[in-house]
Amino acid sequence: MSSPEDITASDARVAEIFAKHDPKVLIIGASGQIGTDLTNLLLTPNEATGKPLVRPENLTVADIGKGFDKLQGTVYPGGNAVRKESLNIMDGGYMKSFMESAKPDIVINLAAVLSAQMAKDPMAGYNVNFRGAQNVFEAIAATKGDRHPILFIPSSIAACGTTPDKRDGWAAQEGEFGLHNGNYGQTKAMVEQLIAGVPHMGIKGVSMRPPVVASHPKIMGGGGTTEYSVDIARHLLRGEEYVCPIEQDCKLPIITGTDITRAFTHLLAKALDTPFEDRKKEMAHGHHYNIPGVSMSPQDIFENVQKCLPVALRDKAAIAYKPDAGKVATTRGWHAQAEGEEFRKDCGFVLSHDTPEKFAAYMLAGFATKPELLFKDTDGDVKRLEIRRNCELVREHLSKNFNMSFETAPARAA
Repeated sequence: MSSPEDITASDARVAEIFAKHDPKVLIIGASGQIGTDLTNLLLTPNEATGKPLVRPENLTVADIGKGFDKLQGTVYPGGNAVRKESLNIMDGGYMKSFMESAKPDIVINLAAVLSAQMAKDPMAGYNVNFRGAQNVFEAIAATKGDRHPILFIPSSIAACGTTPDKRDGWAAQEGEFGLHNGNYGQTKAMVEQLIAGVPHMGIKGVSMRPPVVASHPKIMGGGGTTEYSVDIARHLLRGEEYVCPIEQDCKLPIITGTDITRAFTHLLAKALDTPFEDRKKEMAHGHHYNIPGVSMSPQDIFENVQKCLPVALRDKAAIAYKPDAGKVATTRGWHAQAEGEEFRKDCGFVLSHDTPEKFAAYMLAGFATKPELLFKDTDGDVKRLEIRRNCELVREHLSKNFNMSFETAPARAA
């Protein structure tokens, strides 16, 4: 189990590397939950240096359509210094023109059509997830000059890509990946191969295979297989029974939103500080790092969330299981655990939420800080008052028993 000192030391090392290189950073798809969390992390002053990882004037956040509208209404640390752009990665010509002007040292492409959406429109997923990524790469290659910029595109869930008969196995760093993980996963496996090849064009290509990402503010309801990882805590704080569509003993590796963005910065720091000619030796798995997580089942999450609730709410907590055939079939093609040792070793990464109890406390704290994330349009005043009271009780309990403090998130919609 990681100690606070271990976490502080690993984050301080990242801060020092960013301070040394002072990179210009572009985040594409920045309005999503991970993009929002990452932007906040990059702009929040670090304890080690007293400065943000990226100076606000060196950061560009980009999205398109409603995503760009959301960026325009978002206030970040650093205020107006952060550049906001409407950027369509399907427009290769414009991408080249933009890259020529911006010349970022790091490009993070988070634009993606996820699996639930891609099931309805496979071609849109292929276009955005692969052809769009290729346009970003070609734009960087055409405008990089004598620099070696970093291109970072996350891959699919690390546990994906096995067969049901290997369900209880271990997703090894060099194990099978991408052969059985569906349409979205196939496009991400293609992107891994793209990232593996971009060094031939003088670009530092990096990618990672995260575990299931569970971020407490994430707006669920899209029908995704892994929504239970967040929705268990959401329902318990609403005072409602949760009906889980996944089998209660189905273990998957899971990571908090805080830790996945920290993992991003650790990977980018390693890429920044590794000379281009040493990348193969220093980052042998740089185009497909497995990221460590905590292996948990829905029942593990429920029991630990329940333990972290005050007594007044604990006795009301309830879960039922009604497995959905499609989602069960999906998870039976995923490994229960994912190897992350290579990433830990190469990038010095330490999980901050590395036990089921820490994960549960994180989920509850996130919702308790912003009770409005739990509201539904159909909720009346009485229900909303109940939710706020539940969150107040949780804040008091976590403050007293888990030594947690509560602050408003630094980025917010205006």
